[in-house]
Amino acid sequence: MSVFEIVSFTAAGKEGDFFMTSKFVKVELDLLQNDNYRKLDVNSMLMYSLYRSRLDGSIRSAKNGNPRFIDSNGQPFIYFTNDEMAALLHTSRHTVTNARKKLIKFGLIHVERTGMSEYRVYVNNYVRSAKCEHRENTQNSYQTPL
Repeated sequence: MSVFEIVSFTAAGKEGDFFMTSKFVKVELDLLQNDNYRKLDVNSMLMYSLYRSRLDGSIRSAKNGNPRFIDSNGQPFIYFTNDEMAALLHTSRHTVTNARKKLIKFGLIHVERTGMSEYRVYVNNYVRSAKCEHRENTQNSYQTPL
């Protein structure tokens, strides 16, 4: 597992939104090396990692009794505007929009419009590569029993 460090940040959405505060964003090494995502650029992968990080917050919030980020089907989602992402990544809204389209094309996220300018982002798991599966199975086989 690889981690890119980003300067400590707070990505604040609308009032009452989940605030993401962290010094690190986890980027799965398998995602970077996975042949299924070879055509994804670094911006897209970093955006996916930021979405995953915020999704973790939505899930934690739900476990603590706040169902605001869980839809009627029980699926967790996030709010993360393109403007917010552009400010966070110090890039243009156009760049973020293109990267978001790539994430949708690769099935990593699904976006639903819920209002005039409000979108729910559903973050999907990525398809793990065979190399990663083999690596995890090998690591598990070397663990000593308790």
